[in-house]
Amino acid sequence: MKLLQRNEAEVIFQLGVREYEAFQRLLALYPMVPEGYSQLSRFSDPKELGADEELLKESLAESKRSGQKAIQEMFADGRHFEHVSRAWLLKLLPGEVEWLLQVCGDIRVGSWIKLGSPNNQQERALKLTPENLDYFLPLQMMSNLQLLFINSLRDPAEADANLLEIKLFDRQQVLPWVLKPEVKFPSLAHSYVDFGSPGLIAVGGELTVERLKEAYSAGIFPWSVKPVTWWSPVKRGIFEFDQFRIPERLQRILRQKKFKVTANQAFREVIEGCATARRKGNWIAPEMIEAYTALHKAGHAHSVECWEDGKLAGGIYGVAIGGLFAAESMFFKASNASKVALVHLVEALKRSGFTLLDIQMVTPTTAAFGAVEITRREYLARLGKAVDLPVKFTFPANQE
Repeated sequence: MKLLQRNEAEVIFQLGVREYEAFQRLLALYPMVPEGYSQLSRFSDPKELGADEELLKESLAESKRSGQKAIQEMFADGRHFEHVSRAWLLKLLPGEVEWLLQVCGDIRVGSWIKLGSPNNQQERALKLTPENLDYFLPLQMMSNLQLLFINSLRDPAEADANLLEIKLFDRQQVLPWVLKPEVKFPSLAHSYVDFGSPGLIAVGGELTVERLKEAYSAGIFPWSVKPVTWWSPVKRGIFEFDQFRIPERLQRILRQKKFKVTANQAFREVIEGCATARRKGNWIAPEMIEAYTALHKAGHAHSVECWEDGKLAGGIYGVAIGGLFAAESMFFKASNASKVALVHLVEALKRSGFTLLDIQMVTPTTAAFGAVEITRREYLARLGKAVDLPVKFTFPANQE
């Protein structure tokens, strides 16, 4: 983020796309101070504060409401932000820069309090941890923003030229999380989860049944094994059950009843078929096969198979947690077998009461069936409701 132009009437800053997103999320934290105020007053006698403290809390709460409204209006006002090639311009009056400087200060103080009010030496020694994620990065970023805003208001002859362009955040200090057995995934609701590498949430850990259940319940899935990487795309591909459509040609094939369709009769064979069918970018390593087979035995992974002349012709598999079904991969040996399996899977999920069918990303094949993309925020909102549903995967026996 850097200062582009300043005069008596206007101050213009340039932000990268990621910086713009970070700027929005940081200001949404305003003011943070009321939550830490009792700690600011930790050297006072609580009995002496009495009603005055209540009045102060009410005043701070009102300040928070008015400040948040002003921030929302700033982002909604087209006068302040202009999207240019691969960047955003932030245009402010000098008085608005002073106001933002105060906003940054309030957020920084609140973060500092939550981190235990460290002295300068302790603050420099702070490291990002799962426990301090909500406060470490705002402290760092707001300190940088304050330096930039202060220098943008100074006379050019007095301003520190080295502080007219700042790094809002250091990607090396941000996620991905390094997982250990005792460490859980970071919440995707955190404002900073994508500042490092978009979609990459964590690295490490084991592909155990419990870890996989935890991941899918949180909107996360594994995508490699050496090392194990855990992902949650910013945009999520799903099938809306009421918008799922079957192409006309496939409808004719379904009426022919060319395949015998079953469920959970050959789970390992299906996932192995998916692994061998993928020539490029194959992520289904032997460790993945073992992990998902164990998840299947635990009742949380299912397959739908298509058979032709007694041989496996194709299939699809995925993970079921409550009312979520996360379809992982499909394959075919006979033309259209995987698509027939998909249709039968969708029908079974609808009958069973599932509410969310996740396909991770939209491809030309899934788009033909009506797949759509939703934001991670919407996906997580729907996931939270789905995983708590008492739903069980059921499938009619031996469909011909």
